[in-house]
Amino acid sequence: MKKNDKKTVSSIQRTKQLTVSALMCALGAVLLCAGRLFDGSLDLSMAALASLIAVWAVEELGGYYPWLIWLVTSLLALILLPYNTAAWEYLVFAGVYPMLRVLLERVSLAARVIIKQVLFNAVIALGVLVLWQLLFPAAQSYPAALGLFFGGEGAHWAFSLAVWLTANFAFVLYDFVIGRFIKAYRVRLRDKFRFLQMK
Repeated sequence: MKKNDKKTVSSIQRTKQLTVSALMCALGAVLLCAGRLFDGSLDLSMAALASLIAVWAVEELGGYYPWLIWLVTSLLALILLPYNTAAWEYLVFAGVYPMLRVLLERVSLAARVIIKQVLFNAVIALGVLVLWQLLFPAAQSYPAALGLFFGGEGAHWAFSLAVWLTANFAFVLYDFVIGRFIKAYRVRLRDKFRFLQMK
């Protein structure tokens, strides 16, 4: 193949990847905004669903494209609906987690499990810290703000602990589902969706 032909093929491939990335961003933003149609009751579900787009981008686009999709999708959803909880959840964790998960595949299973839980709980801790300053300035301490975040005014510490444990269990379940989705895509679905393959 001649040098000019290679440049043309590379240019077409790059254009195709950018076009598909733009479509994925639009789809992701629609999913994140859809959670608000049900009065915010589907925020977490929509953030998790939109993160599957990032999983596909990691599998089929690679490079910086998944990161680009994550950032543009988050910003687009927040511009359309600034108080969109799903968009914030996607920006802070759900959208970036698939890329981090791929990086963690390089370490041992035990280290991977520990790092994932530390990462998730660090995001929760950071979120509570930010919300403490914005929404709970009356709280005298971080544990008090944590109680308000998880259980509301006057909630017993046991309830806050139960909510925190439930959140960790939900994360483990979410991680398991993403892992199964990746495996199913690689083994069963990739051949059926050849028209979507970018590499």
